[in-house]
Amino acid sequence: MVKEEYKAELATTLLTELLAYQFAFPVRWIETQDHFINEFKAERIIEVGPSPILANMATRTIKANESHELACGRNMKRQVYCTSNHLDKIYYGTEPAAQATALERKKQELDALAQERPHEQPANIVSVATSSTQSTSGTFRFANQVTLCSKHMLTALVSNKLPGCKYADLNLEKSLKELSHGKSTLQNEIKSDLIKEFECLKDDSFEDIPLIQLSSDIEQDTLGPLTLARVIKFVSQSFSGKYQSLNGVRNYLMTKWSVIDPNPVLLFIAYQDSSFKQRFSTETDTEQFINDCCETFARIEKVGVIKADGCLSNSRESFDGSEEQKLISREEYDAFSGGLMILHQQQRNVLDNHLTITKQANDYTRMIRELQVMKQRYSDLEAEFGEYYLNQSIKRLFSPRKVRIYDSAWNWSRQDILLLLHSVPLAGTRKIGVDTFPNIRDILNRVDQTSLKMLQYFIDRKCPNGPWKTYLSKLYKLCQESLNLQPICTDDVGTTLTINRSNGDLTDLHEKEFNSEHYIKNMSLGNHSEAIKCDSSVVSTKLEMDSSSYYKIEGELFRVYSKIIQYALAASSSNPDDLWCQFESLYEQLLIFIKNSDQIASYFRNIVSDALSSINKSLYEKGNDVVIHDYSIECSSDEESDVDILSDESKNEQYHAQTARGLPETTKSSGNDRCAIPVGVIPFLHIKRHSNINEEWIYDKHFTQVFLNNLLKIGSSGLSLTGKTALLLISDVSSKLVSQIIRVLLQAGATVLAAVNEFSYNITQKLQSIYHNFGSKTSKLVVLPLNQASKVDVKEFCGYITSIYEDIDFLLPLNVHESENNITSLSSKEEVTLRSVSVNLLRLFGHLVEAKQSKKMQTRPTFVILPLSPLSGSRGTSGILSESYAFLNKVLEKWQVEGWKESLSFCGCMYGWTDEDKSDPFLTEGLEKLGIRTFSPTETAFNLLGLLTYEIVTQAQSTPLVADLNGGLHNLPNIQPVLQALKSDLIEKGNLEKLLKDEEEQDKYTLLEDEEVFTTEVKPKGNIDLQYPNLLDYSILKEEYNGSQIEGLLDPANLVVVTGFAEVGPWGNSRTRWQIESTGVFSLEGCIEMAWIMGFIKYKQTSEMCGWVDAATFEPVDGIKIKERFEAKILEHSGIRIIEPELFGGYDPSRKQMLQEVIINHDLQPIQTSAEIAEQYKLEQGDKVDVFALNDGQCSVRFLKGASLFVPKALNIERMVAGQIPTGWSPEAYGIPADIVSQVDPTTLFALVSTAEALIASGIVDPYEMYQYVHVSEVGNCIGSGIGGMKSHEAMQVFRMRDEPVQNDIMCETYINVIAAWINMLLISSSGPIKTPVGACATAVESLEMGYETIALGKAKICLVGGVDDFQGTISHEFANMGATSNSTNEAADGREPREMCRPATSTRNGFMESQGAGVQILMRGDLALKMGVPIYGIVGLTATASDKIGKSLPAPGKGILTTAREIQKKPRFGSSKLNLAYRKRQLRRRIQEIECWTESELSIGADPELTHKLASSQLARAKMHWGTDFYKDDPNIAPIRGALSVFGLSIDDLAVASCHGTSTKANEKNESQILDKMMDHLGRAEGNPLIAVFQKHLTGHPKGAAGAWMLNGCLQIMNTGVIPGNKNADNVDNQFETYKHLVYPSRPISMDSVKACCITSFGFGQKGAMALVINPNYLFACLSQEEYQEYALKRAQRERDANSHYNNGLAKGNIVQVKSAPPFSEELEKQFYLDPLARINTSSKYK
Repeated sequence: MVKEEYKAELATTLLTELLAYQFAFPVRWIETQDHFINEFKAERIIEVGPSPILANMATRTIKANESHELACGRNMKRQVYCTSNHLDKIYYGTEPAAQATALERKKQELDALAQERPHEQPANIVSVATSSTQSTSGTFRFANQVTLCSKHMLTALVSNKLPGCKYADLNLEKSLKELSHGKSTLQNEIKSDLIKEFECLKDDSFEDIPLIQLSSDIEQDTLGPLTLARVIKFVSQSFSGKYQSLNGVRNYLMTKWSVIDPNPVLLFIAYQDSSFKQRFSTETDTEQFINDCCETFARIEKVGVIKADGCLSNSRESFDGSEEQKLISREEYDAFSGGLMILHQQQRNVLDNHLTITKQANDYTRMIRELQVMKQRYSDLEAEFGEYYLNQSIKRLFSPRKVRIYDSAWNWSRQDILLLLHSVPLAGTRKIGVDTFPNIRDILNRVDQTSLKMLQYFIDRKCPNGPWKTYLSKLYKLCQESLNLQPICTDDVGTTLTINRSNGDLTDLHEKEFNSEHYIKNMSLGNHSEAIKCDSSVVSTKLEMDSSSYYKIEGELFRVYSKIIQYALAASSSNPDDLWCQFESLYEQLLIFIKNSDQIASYFRNIVSDALSSINKSLYEKGNDVVIHDYSIECSSDEESDVDILSDESKNEQYHAQTARGLPETTKSSGNDRCAIPVGVIPFLHIKRHSNINEEWIYDKHFTQVFLNNLLKIGSSGLSLTGKTALLLISDVSSKLVSQIIRVLLQAGATVLAAVNEFSYNITQKLQSIYHNFGSKTSKLVVLPLNQASKVDVKEFCGYITSIYEDIDFLLPLNVHESENNITSLSSKEEVTLRSVSVNLLRLFGHLVEAKQSKKMQTRPTFVILPLSPLSGSRGTSGILSESYAFLNKVLEKWQVEGWKESLSFCGCMYGWTDEDKSDPFLTEGLEKLGIRTFSPTETAFNLLGLLTYEIVTQAQSTPLVADLNGGLHNLPNIQPVLQALKSDLIEKGNLEKLLKDEEEQDKYTLLEDEEVFTTEVKPKGNIDLQYPNLLDYSILKEEYNGSQIEGLLDPANLVVVTGFAEVGPWGNSRTRWQIESTGVFSLEGCIEMAWIMGFIKYKQTSEMCGWVDAATFEPVDGIKIKERFEAKILEHSGIRIIEPELFGGYDPSRKQMLQEVIINHDLQPIQTSAEIAEQYKLEQGDKVDVFALNDGQCSVRFLKGASLFVPKALNIERMVAGQIPTGWSPEAYGIPADIVSQVDPTTLFALVSTAEALIASGIVDPYEMYQYVHVSEVGNCIGSGIGGMKSHEAMQVFRMRDEPVQNDIMCETYINVIAAWINMLLISSSGPIKTPVGACATAVESLEMGYETIALGKAKICLVGGVDDFQGTISHEFANMGATSNSTNEAADGREPREMCRPATSTRNGFMESQGAGVQILMRGDLALKMGVPIYGIVGLTATASDKIGKSLPAPGKGILTTAREIQKKPRFGSSKLNLAYRKRQLRRRIQEIECWTESELSIGADPELTHKLASSQLARAKMHWGTDFYKDDPNIAPIRGALSVFGLSIDDLAVASCHGTSTKANEKNESQILDKMMDHLGRAEGNPLIAVFQKHLTGHPKGAAGAWMLNGCLQIMNTGVIPGNKNADNVDNQFETYKHLVYPSRPISMDSVKACCITSFGFGQKGAMALVINPNYLFACLSQEEYQEYALKRAQRERDANSHYNNGLAKGNIVQVKSAPPFSEELEKQFYLDPLARINTSSKYK
């Protein structure tokens, strides 16, 4: 007997040993069976498990031994069950057999009924039009049984191979050849599958036989090898649970649907739709899917579906004699469930006791209790502080990664100069862009040598004589003077130059929108308005009569006379002037008190005011700048002691204090440096100091005098803050006042740290714009996010700035604004604001003090301008903020007590009424009439700047000051009634004006009521135009494009021109992309195109309507409303954005699927699969897998210990953003057939659409029209790709490895050359040269070179060039592994939005942004383009490719492309005459004369005239080619670029734009800028003539192979519009690029009169460097005669009309891409057409 205490230990040991035995020894199933079958003679065998694996094996063993047992006389009836399938039999849950007999009889009756009426549909047959099997309960059956036949298998195999064809859609009346549409590869593939499936088929020609006939010739009623494998694979991959095996599905069909032969249904389920890839997660979903398939199959086979009675069970035994399933009551079920739960608890207790498992109920209960306490605590906090307070105060905003630094003022100086120089058109080809020029102060503040040379170059070389040149010359002199000076802030920024619109003349006006001298004088005079006297009831609460006033006046006068007596007693030892000064000051203070006292009757106040007005009358007279000499008063008389007022010590202290502040002695000050303050008047702007007698702040005239004088100096001489650092706390960046304060600080040269309470794209853009416009050469703007309500944020923020910046000179809290709530409606938002501007501001002070003390900084206290009022002045509704002002007022007192003097100094500031947006002009005017001075943001910023002067800052280190800048607002003790009265007047005046206007309109209507006036309302509509280039007047061509010099010298036949271009990219097409690139917004037409591209709208034309409709709702949409309705959606789903998985087959870069190999350490449970797959498992795993054959061709597969499995895992590759084609872009919408779309790679679809649009842009609406002018062999195709069909590569390498369905000819779509092949097969049908460039990211420019050379060498006259590439997850992952692409996770952590993550040429660039799309151009020989009348967008002047030096890094950019500027530095003695147009033209004339003489000579001796003239023409063509275009080739003295420009009479100085590769990587932009700058320097480009760098990829991303094509499109658009787009993401250009004197990196578009030439640089991995030069097409037109030009213009106009009409019709009908079905010649003429070089299409052309 085992003791109780050893039972648990023994059970554990026994379990361990049994498990060890099982794991350590192999499965000996044969011996085990022999034991329980032969030795134990078991009659009831039960397997406990999820599936009957062992039970099936035992059944087969028993059947195999059945004859042996009979021979031995053992007739035993064994039962083999499994718990997964036979639970009722194991538990003996069956009913008596009598019931089964009844069910069997019922089944026989139903069968007999169906046989008697085979052609009648039973009454209870369910209609298959609607789903009858929405629930899986109940059983169903087909009205007629369907057995498998060859037609089913034939339909399944053929439909599965046809792209886009479903099982039900296959037309069996057609032959295999007809269904393949002539695709031999597809036809042979289907044919091969049919031969494998049907043994009776021979490899003969059955492709022409209709499928229905072919199926009748085949006799096969079992699934063949292909169909069976497909069915098994589909079931195992798509179904779940017990339906993952074929037997499970068959049993379901036989029981649930009572089918006799489940094979045809199984075949339909597996082949119904080849694109079906869903996997069902539950058995219920699987059953519903099978039911739906059965219904569909019944509909296809045209049989009904019968739903059986509810009494029949769901099992097959219902019709095989088994009993009906027993139903139990709810009470019985509950009792059973309760008992089961008790049993479960008992089992758990047993396990706990024997396995020593400790209960964790106490821990769980404790956690629940703690959670409840935390919830209650949070609820209490939320109730106490409010949700907003809790969320805002704990939000962490500050992060060093989000800090933005702007310090590239040198580049913005060059940009300003360019904008200024090109603001006035020098010719009549462009409209004036602006009415007034920007202020020149910002140019002077950041001018450098390069900017100065730019100005000088323009004046000397380009600007004609006139007012414009005079103005620029004056500016040049000012810039020279400012070159070595520190930047300053002054009020001369208003100087402007105005254009007279009427005649285009320039008028030099020296006006100032802000005159500091006049302004400061006005401020010093204070309030002298009579308004208060006239309407004291409105503006004052002072008493009209006060009997005590007499006594108070008497008392004050007594004090005056007492003081006079004291002065007289001390007169013997004092200077009389000093005595008078002291007395005058005392008396003035008394008068001010009387004038402003509430306790003095108005009668006396008026007397005093009149007296003061009389005294100061001369100051108030207009035009008199009277300066009153004031004695320097150090302190007010109310604080002087009676003893030492006139003592020498006092005077010495006064002098020393004055000297310490750096002020000049009063006797030496000039009148120009002083501002007069009237006697007895407090200026609108004045300084207060703390009273030594009481706790009040009193007016100090001396400091006020100093302050106003400093403002006057700033206005006249300016203020420089170079080397100073100012910290600004900002809560509202949109405030104009905040912008003005930042502006003046930057203009003064300070480093501005802007701590913003919100951090977003719009905020950084606003601040960035301020720096771009006003940043000076020593200034820097640093934007830092800071939650000013967060204690933690404030601490981390202070730690950062004190560690990075040596010291903070100025601290300006600009986060105090008006609150609209009063004391009865305070919210948690006000509490947050109060926390920000009071408590946390003190914390910030404390952290700054700690930092200074830790650095032992004792002589540089930070000057703090403490807000004592709202930033824009009090409106009387400050609410809780009024308490914060009183709180901050106490800070000034704490300053002296707590010892902050060495670290902080303070000046309180009371801001005046600042009218931000002039929204209430009448309100402002009303306040002005009441004697209150209101301020503009510029004036308030100017006032604040006066507080940052040396004198004020130094004085604040001794004692705190208060700057009262409220403009007399204190004269209104209660401003609310005043504002309400003014607003009422404003409303009344507005109503009156409206009434008068209505009466005026009524009078007009009355006068015209007898006249009949017919009006027609014209609604604007979107006019989508292809934007053909403008044709200039012939005289302008001759004058401005060297027409007289190149006419006769250039032969258009030797030029290659671009006649059309198009693209598919993140911004739609080339036109919509250009709108965003050049203007930043979509036009109405752009929105219409984008809405159509993205599938938002469709064009509907019926008898009832004709116009656009919403594609989702089919509601009519007015064209003018499309922009406002869809623009937001368009912008959200276009351009660079977060990757949208639906565009890439569900690809999610945050969960990039990878495979991990796992070696299993124990045998796994068996699975069922087909014999073919089981054999493949065995082939791979060997003895690590066991395979057992089962019924119906299936096998049981068990993976053993040591087998290798690949398990999926997910990887976050941190590349979440890319440039993607617009969401909803569909090739079918363009007219590409669905079968083509399903077969080809997306890269091919991009290229097809781009090619079709490029042809339309070229005026060729039908590609076959080309063959009216050229032979089919003269149309070439050089479109290439960097990688090719990425999606096809993924399908071939990844999906095929996963054994997912993939088209068999997928390999063909991975070839790069098939892109051009599809274009030719579907659109062009040419037989010309086809070349496939593969140059990585330089593919498109390499393609351009191939096309150019193909035409130049005479191998073709028309050529398609361009590039295409896609975006794909695997490639993105590999780029990420290289570290080449932008890490979007890091960028997001830096606070960047997707649209700003690609920043070429900036200091923060950090990897390129992947993109996708295609770009295509149509190249033609120049003479052919003129003959056809197609538009000419540009001339290809030069193309070049180059490799680099020895190295070991494929991605590293090189400088090999510098060879395009190669030429001998040492010039020939007489220069290069060949660069001279006159010289070349003279040589050509001589050569022509020689050819003519030769011709005459040959003809005179009887030579063949035809041959002679032909040879003469050939010689003439070669002569024109040599002297016109090839003269510089192979000449080491002439660089290729120089020679290509010289062809048209241009020099390197005429190259205006460089479209840079600009990938936003550290290495590329540096290398590319070095190349361009060195190239320009080597070729002798003039200093001051900058090459404008354009970086298109900031907008589009990097599409790899298509990059150069998009850049070329952009250059063509630049030349045709004269607009050079800026890099909008250039927030701060890398300061390393400042050394590249020939380059400028604009962030704003620049409009020029004419862009004569552009260059393109492109670089690709693998030593690919490429460059191209394109010339303005007007140089081609300039070499024509006037008759030729006019003839061309007529042809082109016709083409433009036709192309616009064709394109708009294509949008409406969805057939922009018109796929050809036959070549341009008949099959009989094919060989003849190829062999005859003069063969042309005979159709007439209207353009000839």
